[in-house]
Amino acid sequence: MTDQTPSRLAHQLANSARRVGEVLRTLVPEATSALVDLTDSARVCAVFADEREVDTADDTGPFDTETLGAADQVLRRALDDATPADLAAAGWEHLPDEQSAQLYRITFPAAGGQSAMVEVLVCANDRDRYPAMVDPADQSDDGYVRPWFDLDTVRRIAADTQADAERHGHGSIDTVHVLDGTVGRQAHAVVLVICWMYLGGERRQQAVEVLQPNARGRYAVGGHDWCWYALDDLLNPQIPFQPTAAS
Repeated sequence: MTDQTPSRLAHQLANSARRVGEVLRTLVPEATSALVDLTDSARVCAVFADEREVDTADDTGPFDTETLGAADQVLRRALDDATPADLAAAGWEHLPDEQSAQLYRITFPAAGGQSAMVEVLVCANDRDRYPAMVDPADQSDDGYVRPWFDLDTVRRIAADTQADAERHGHGSIDTVHVLDGTVGRQAHAVVLVICWMYLGGERRQQAVEVLQPNARGRYAVGGHDWCWYALDDLLNPQIPFQPTAAS
């Protein structure tokens, strides 16, 4: 028996749809949904770009066995202990037909995850809270979000992480830094994240990361690795994040 709540299972299933979309879009960037047959084992049996079916069955189609297998593997990991109610809560559309009683259509979140962004407060250490934009579909399996911060908030995070490193030591705190400069009379900012514990080991070349802003000028500081979680209106953790309950 599982000890996971239905909301967490539904979150994992919704997250698996996003990941399947990422896999299939490596070959068909415009892919929007897929049919999944759960009768024997979860497998992708059709892929759609809007309402146009993209052939997966023969050598003329864009999909190879390896790509479809990678998508199937994502699905199978998410389906343990899932019930039809969990599937429905995750937005899986049941399409029974004569050959398969467990045929579902899953719709992929918009590519890039920008269209579903909502504003929330996030936290990673039970103390410091920051406003951010998050995509509810872009969560880790544990329910942590990937927040996107504006530059002013990144400067706050930089000050807080540097103060924590001075207080507790650089070996346990990744620090954020914003470097400002002017080129051709135009102001620029460079955002760095330094993982100090990497500097003395085999991963020293990965110790410094230069963050690139998205199209809206926001930075995904820490990503899923920092275990950011969203807060509701009462500042309670929402893990996983459910926007209808928290925003």
